[in-house]
Amino acid sequence: MFRTCQMMRRQRVIAAVLLLSLLVALTAFRGVGEVEFLSQHDTVDTKKGPNQYAFVTGANKGIGSGIVRRLCELQFKVLIGVRDDKKAKAVQEDNPTCHIEPVIIDLKRMWGFSAGRSFESVRMRLKELNAVITHSVLNAGTNSNPPYTKESADEIITINYFGTKGTLEAIAPFISKGGSVILVSSNFGQLKHIKSKSVRKSLSSATTTTDVTSIANDYRHQLEFNIAKATSGAMPYAMSKNLVSAYVRAQSNSTDQYLINAVHPGSISTTMNPNGKKSTKHAAFHICNTLIESTTSGGFYHDGRKLKW
Repeated sequence: MFRTCQMMRRQRVIAAVLLLSLLVALTAFRGVGEVEFLSQHDTVDTKKGPNQYAFVTGANKGIGSGIVRRLCELQFKVLIGVRDDKKAKAVQEDNPTCHIEPVIIDLKRMWGFSAGRSFESVRMRLKELNAVITHSVLNAGTNSNPPYTKESADEIITINYFGTKGTLEAIAPFISKGGSVILVSSNFGQLKHIKSKSVRKSLSSATTTTDVTSIANDYRHQLEFNIAKATSGAMPYAMSKNLVSAYVRAQSNSTDQYLINAVHPGSISTTMNPNGKKSTKHAAFHICNTLIESTTSGGFYHDGRKLKW
């Protein structure tokens, strides 16, 4: 009888200890999430932020304008890539206390000589950049499968991939050692959205940026000669964003000058996506925090978490 009572008492103690351990673990888990969010929101890495320069494309609306606001909160001086002075003035008026300077660019022409000319004015007034965020916003056909024309499909690849690539390569000489680059992607930047096995294999095995550009040009060639077959294997928008993902991986292997990562901001409510579930502030928060907090390169992130490409 005495032994039975001892065993029951011991079992109750063990159960209590286990329950207490579980409560501590749950509290710690919840706390980590909260602390991570708050620390990212309330503290600034002194090496990235105050009085340093960031460059942002697509800065005059939607996610891009949210990114500018967040960078201003983090005390960056911001260079904005816009198509004309009128758009630049609107961004400056929305952020009156922030140091904002315009760089007039056209993403349709952002490679070769045209890209270099776009940054001549930057060269005269800037020694180095500490952060770059490129956000290409042409996303026609993401949620449906319209009968693409050769021109519309090619334009998506031209702006979202070649425009992003050309912008980064033109401004790369200005990026400081240890700087950080974010290429804004989307959920469609994951390989699961590419139907063609051969295209998925080509993208996943690309090891250099030259390989990635060759894949992009092959796809454009297919659009020219058999658009139905090309778009059935890979929708132009999904292809453009996967090209960006592949470019990030390849570029991360070829440079130690700066970190480069892709960020999928989620379903964000903008004029292009009025049914989005989250705000541009939410997107900007996580994009900028990945910019500041990331210590590795070549990743694909969503809400602070590294995802499988």
